[in-house]
Amino acid sequence: MRHLHLTAIMLGGLFSLCSCGLRSDAPPPRFIQPQLPPEATIAAPVADTTIRLGTVDSDELLRLDLIHYAGSAEVLRDPLWRWTTPPAQALRQRLQLSAIEHAVALRDRADLPLVTATVLRCGVVDVAGTSGNTPEFTVQILLHCRLADGTEQTRIVAAQAPFTGGLPGTLPQVAGTVMTTVSGDAWALVRAWCKPGGG
Repeated sequence: MRHLHLTAIMLGGLFSLCSCGLRSDAPPPRFIQPQLPPEATIAAPVADTTIRLGTVDSDELLRLDLIHYAGSAEVLRDPLWRWTTPPAQALRQRLQLSAIEHAVALRDRADLPLVTATVLRCGVVDVAGTSGNTPEFTVQILLHCRLADGTEQTRIVAAQAPFTGGLPGTLPQVAGTVMTTVSGDAWALVRAWCKPGGG
């Protein structure tokens, strides 16, 4: 019985040590939500282009982790900060919300031009050099449009802007502004492509 008792104590101590080793001291993640710029006070133009918005997706890397781009090729996941919404989903929301502001009507009809997008880059560009350099937030998408006549157009659309105050600092506001800029530039291209001879 004594041997059994000692064995139980030893196993209990070993379990406690293992449990301590499994506990992570990493802080819980913190979240960033891109904020929409203030709504324009002018009336929205009458839609002169009608399209169907298809899929908006991204690379597996661009999910909820905040990504840092350091140098020309180095890509790092932020250990603490996450998006509340995946960038592809946030961009789709921007495209839907900003369509009418750019005279674009969204309809779900198979005979309409089909617009899709893939998020290529979305994150913080860490500017190397002196401490006075300001990090920037960048978004880059591959925009694709299959027109009603079957022809196709593809273009990379990108925007970038600095933010201040570390993280999160002004990143939520800047992220919303940059995504809105990309959406507006995308719709301007789509309208040009959909005009006769616009390809």
